[in-house]
Amino acid sequence: MNRTFLLFVLIMLLVGYAGWWLGQSGTDRAGPTKSPEVPRVARPQLPAPAINPLPPAAPVDMGLSKPEGPLARFMKNPETSLKLTAAQLSTYLSANRRNAESLLAAFRLTGDLAFLREASEKFPDNATVQTELALRSTDENERRQAIDSMRRADPANALGDYLSALDHLRHGRSEQAFDDLIAGAEKTQFDDYSLNAMQNAEEAYLAAGFSPVEAKAAATFGLPKRQIQPMLDLTKQLSELQQGYSASGDLASAEAIRKMGQSLGQQMQGHAGSLIDEIAGISIEKKFLDPATATVRQQELTGRLDHIRQSVMGDDYIRLLQGMDPQEAIAYFDRVKLYGESTAMQWLRERHGKP
Repeated sequence: MNRTFLLFVLIMLLVGYAGWWLGQSGTDRAGPTKSPEVPRVARPQLPAPAINPLPPAAPVDMGLSKPEGPLARFMKNPETSLKLTAAQLSTYLSANRRNAESLLAAFRLTGDLAFLREASEKFPDNATVQTELALRSTDENERRQAIDSMRRADPANALGDYLSALDHLRHGRSEQAFDDLIAGAEKTQFDDYSLNAMQNAEEAYLAAGFSPVEAKAAATFGLPKRQIQPMLDLTKQLSELQQGYSASGDLASAEAIRKMGQSLGQQMQGHAGSLIDEIAGISIEKKFLDPATATVRQQELTGRLDHIRQSVMGDDYIRLLQGMDPQEAIAYFDRVKLYGESTAMQWLRERHGKP
């Protein structure tokens, strides 16, 4: 029997994007650990060591399996079930007067770039719209303009700084990249606006005739986390820079790069309760640990990864997901959206008397 839709997507989220980053198993812990504060980073010396610029990553598409239970009808045609047509979305768009959120939802659920272009033209100062364009555009100038617009619209969000830094590094602009990395490291917010996207997608699916549980499931697990790959690419570039500075004997600049990478990893771990962000953040931080505390922190982070693996991939949790009735599934998806995946998983386990 094929794995269920929920199981497949969860495993893809946990392994598909970040699996090759995961470290060796360590001591298991019962819950998340508190990340230490990272000191303000210094500026590395210029010129920076030569690195191999990475091209923009192509979007990752995931195949889906057929489940049983309340999602069976929803996943009868998994290759097309998450996609909607413009006709299916016409009522939703009209009811929302084709505002920024509805146009973005229409783009994500149809894949039609015309909706994203319309949103960008109508709402050039909308941070969510410009972030989506920055992550999806294959045009160099358009992507750069979208990054700059996003940063102006939401200057407190470190994601814009990191996207900008990666773009500068790809084009050999080390000085501008270091400016962005320092700015990002000093911020506390890291937001890809996925919670808003989930809510808008759920409303669009409901308007298209999906049942409440189908709409919540599709909105929760059908939303790709497109910021993950750019952050992994940025990590690779930072690692090369750190190694280059170390090889040249510039240990102060290597340390500055290390702190930048550590800040990125810690910021991602605290983002919106998403397990894939937490996994990627843990894996990134592990690459840039402070040598003075590396052993203890390595054990903490590895223990957290082990806990996530056991919580999500254990047979008992799989059976819980398969056995959810519609009412319980709705409550579960609401908790994922409101409180994060870890809290929702814990709620489901406790509801069924699982440790």
